[in-house]
Amino acid sequence: MMVSAEAFARIVGKHTKQGFPYFNVVADQESNPNHVRIDMAVAGFKKEEISIKIKQLNLERVLLIEGKRCPTDASSIYKHFFAKGIMGSSFSRQFFINPNQHVRGSCLEDGILSVFIENVYPRDNEITIKID
Repeated sequence: MMVSAEAFARIVGKHTKQGFPYFNVVADQESNPNHVRIDMAVAGFKKEEISIKIKQLNLERVLLIEGKRCPTDASSIYKHFFAKGIMGSSFSRQFFINPNQHVRGSCLEDGILSVFIENVYPRDNEITIKID
């Protein structure tokens, strides 16, 4: 079943405005049209400092990605900067996902956090319920 990119538009449609950390939502329509990936720039964060959760918020499912710096971070050792362009603050990002969208995993490589999401549809459009 071919899914258009619009099917994943809700992922970014209701999130907070773009800012730190920057992200891309990538859909591979050719090799696997039911998969989408969120790539987030989290340079300097260790995987122990990042959490990924799915929460129920009222009637909506929310993918919550948070990063919290450890207090022993190198930036706390150096007090005086000549230039400071690397964000050292914590972050929190929310993405609203549909009930048929499931997070299949994540990885952190070269400062990019990738979260893999799949659209899961029932094989049959009709389910018969047996009456006892």
